[in-house]
Amino acid sequence: MIRFEQVTKQYEKEAQTITAVRDVNLHIEQGEIFGIIGYSGAGKSTLLRMINGLELPSSGKIIVEGADVQTLAAKSLRAQRQKIGMIFQHFNLLWSRTVAQNIALALEVAKTPKDQIATRVTELIQLVGLQGREEAYPSQLSGGQKQRVGIARALANNPHILLADEATSALDPETTEAILALLSDINQKLGITIVFITHEMEVVKKLAHRVAVMEAGRVVETGDVLTIFQNPQQAITKRFVGEATTETDYELTLDELAHKYPQGQLWTLRFSQGEVEKPILASAMKLFNVDFSIIQGSISKTKEGAIGQLTVLVQTENLHDLTAVKTYIEAQDVKVQEVTQ
Repeated sequence: MIRFEQVTKQYEKEAQTITAVRDVNLHIEQGEIFGIIGYSGAGKSTLLRMINGLELPSSGKIIVEGADVQTLAAKSLRAQRQKIGMIFQHFNLLWSRTVAQNIALALEVAKTPKDQIATRVTELIQLVGLQGREEAYPSQLSGGQKQRVGIARALANNPHILLADEATSALDPETTEAILALLSDINQKLGITIVFITHEMEVVKKLAHRVAVMEAGRVVETGDVLTIFQNPQQAITKRFVGEATTETDYELTLDELAHKYPQGQLWTLRFSQGEVEKPILASAMKLFNVDFSIIQGSISKTKEGAIGQLTVLVQTENLHDLTAVKTYIEAQDVKVQEVTQ
């Protein structure tokens, strides 16, 4: 569907050569949702813009639906771009046009007959959930509604590919959830390939089938989202995965463990500065017939020093031993709280 073969993109600036993308090889399947994640300056926007020919590679090939993008003549490139919709971070709506008129713009540019334009605009408004807002202007819309208009406009010409450039970064968390759900629904209903860029692993986790991680112009790691979260290989990927660990994930983990180990107990241990570095669990395991599995942990710095928290699964053949273990740990100035489900 979309294939990058040894793609490099360089710019000349003030007698210096800047490499934005370096030696990228990627294969994006038809109908999948593919995420490209990286921090600012990683090269992800440049990579995305090369799919629709807004940027051309300095070397290598980009094949989109069998066509070599950089070899297309101007007319063929325009035709190719009509198969590729684009969603922008800041919506890019015309403020003097209504919702319906903004959506119609893409159809007007493609010289679609007027009677077909009206029918298509109605279909798209229903698809993105903007019924009743057809005659509203962008200034009268919320951020989420503006992005829905942008999505509808991007879909106007029945594209095969949808590109999203940080489509949710200007939105609040609740609206982001709604837009991600809409994009996922569009992918399922229309079978359209979605390629999006982001700097938030939470977005990748909720939307993508597969992901590529970029750093300094290179793709350093690719894989399906579950594998990337379970076994990140590169330091930057581990950092992204760590940032995406949420309280919801934690609660689901506790629930799963409670069902898997009904004979054990889940404890949250809270350490103050002096106890953070002590091997309290190791000592307890030596003294008592008990096993600890660490589920989650963190250490935070405050002006008063370090504080720590651990959630552990405690297992023993004799549940009466747990009372003694708890008494021992609390004697080390560690607070113990049993986690109940």
